[in-house]
Amino acid sequence: LTTLTSFLQNNYSLTAIPGGLLDDCTLVSNFQSCFAACINLTAIPSGLFDTNTAATTFQACFSFSGLTSIPTGLFDNNTSVTTFRDCFSYCNNLTTVPAGLFNNCTLATNYNNCFFNCALTQQSVDNVLASLVAAGASNGTIGLDGGANAAPSAAGLADKATLESRGWTVNVNGGGIANEIIAYKSTVETAGGTVTDSETELWNLFFAEVYDDGNSGTGNVGQFKDKFDLLWIPGLDLTTIAKPLIGS
Repeated sequence: LTTLTSFLQNNYSLTAIPGGLLDDCTLVSNFQSCFAACINLTAIPSGLFDTNTAATTFQACFSFSGLTSIPTGLFDNNTSVTTFRDCFSYCNNLTTVPAGLFNNCTLATNYNNCFFNCALTQQSVDNVLASLVAAGASNGTIGLDGGANAAPSAAGLADKATLESRGWTVNVNGGGIANEIIAYKSTVETAGGTVTDSETELWNLFFAEVYDDGNSGTGNVGQFKDKFDLLWIPGLDLTTIAKPLIGS
């Protein structure tokens, strides 16, 4: 047995995966759509794929399922995997991804739409990006956009930039003005500087770093200032201030 393609796909009565279910499937390389559309499956047992060291693809393995979280170390022993395309896509209730999930998957580069249309927390989004950086692969694609997925934090944006410098395409929610501000704050603080939570400094760094680059547009700057004045609440953290501006 070398493939479990569509093994339990569309099994609406499946509410739990028995521990050790796949322990004897040591030669299986293809887990495509294995548990896809198991809409009442909310959890994955720890160590589910521990013995499946021949695995090369988990494409759409859990897509459209009812998962809410992923256990730590799920793919630790799957070092030959090259694709996680759509692995958890459309898991609308999935919020929690542990740190280090893909650290050992050093050959994997196809994560296209892997978490598309989920509901990942910001920490989970950051965990995925940090894990891909740790894995060290180049020229990949990762999908963390769509649905209710949170935008990455400043740390997540820094990892996103690292991946992009390695040739990755990184799709996340959020963007525009907010991410420019958050990324700049991270850059300043990494260099030992400080960005204070004041309207003046936020406005000045925005103008200097986002628009004062030879592409300044008075209309765009004015639009930002009007929106910023409307949203400004003294004392808020800079990243919190920026969030309402996402997509501007």
